[in-house]
Amino acid sequence: MFQKDIDFSQQPSYWLSTIVIPDAKLIFCPQYKVGTNEYMRLLRWLDGQDYNVFNPYNQSHSAGRNVFNLTELNAYSYEAALQMMFDSDWAKLVVVRDPLDRLRSAYFDKIRRRHKNPQQFATALNMPIPALWNLSFAAFVRRVDAQLKRKVVNIHWMPQAQACNLTRFKKYYQYVLPLGLDKSSHPMVRDCVLGIMRSRVSMSKLSALQHLVVADSIKGKLHKHQTNSSLEIFDEIYDKDTCKLALRIYAEDYDLFSLPRPTCHDTPPRVRWTV
Repeated sequence: MFQKDIDFSQQPSYWLSTIVIPDAKLIFCPQYKVGTNEYMRLLRWLDGQDYNVFNPYNQSHSAGRNVFNLTELNAYSYEAALQMMFDSDWAKLVVVRDPLDRLRSAYFDKIRRRHKNPQQFATALNMPIPALWNLSFAAFVRRVDAQLKRKVVNIHWMPQAQACNLTRFKKYYQYVLPLGLDKSSHPMVRDCVLGIMRSRVSMSKLSALQHLVVADSIKGKLHKHQTNSSLEIFDEIYDKDTCKLALRIYAEDYDLFSLPRPTCHDTPPRVRWTV
């Protein structure tokens, strides 16, 4: 281990919020607006908890665990956490999403729908709640940009490169799984995550995992999530300037995860991906 790595790790950072399943030697970087709740359910199952608990917030939590009742790297010393990150025997996994699609989804889910707990979003955008409800998408993106420059951000639109300090640690992740723009691909990504987890558990525990295939109800929930990502929805909210600003904000995400970068146009389709 290099001293510079230890020094770097002691700076304030999101990297210690990474989830750890010690028995499976699995490290999972939680991103938000990527189907997070389902992955948290799978992680809780892998940790020996009940997969069928949909909302862990009202459950009792063990000391030193996060809101999902899961252990994070911050439960360990810096040196131990770094050793786990550098150790290739520990599987490291993250699910990422096209940044423009994720930003659009965050706006619809947290702003347009009038989230029941709006204060965190009003604070992150530095505005009163009544103004939040009247915020256009273009104004929302400008606010996100301005607040990021002040290092104020909400996890639902934080650049994915910042989560778990992937700018620094992404090279140690064996599994970087991108969600497709087509929501029908999301259950396949979920099954891929499940397959990775299956490879990390003992044979005695493996039999208990067999029922955790994607049931039709889960497929429907993942596919029909109301923040629809059909390509037509982009033309409803993205104009050329907003598209260009969002691409600048999330340039590192596109580069770090090698995601196809769309182009911005004056006429529909205003956001275009080259396949």
